[in-house]
Amino acid sequence: MGEFVERAKFFIILSSLITFNSLASISDAVFKWKGFISDGLEFYRANITSPLTKFFSLLNLEYELFEMNVIIITFLITLNYATNLKIRILI
Repeated sequence: MGEFVERAKFFIILSSLITFNSLASISDAVFKWKGFISDGLEFYRANITSPLTKFFSLLNLEYELFEMNVIIITFLITLNYATNLKIRILI
């Protein structure tokens, strides 16, 4: 019985170490993805939202950030739909 308890303790410790190692690698992956997404959002704000806001302000149209994002998403969805529609007509 004593040998069984020793082996059980060994396997519990070993499985705990493997679990902690897996969690550490998952947290590293999440940290990398967080940086990637953060860089993507910064690129979006600097190169898409900001120039459009400046362009619309030249036309005396003032939009908040949320409204600007809705305009961009609506444009992309419409563009996607129109592109698919053209492809279907050609086929």
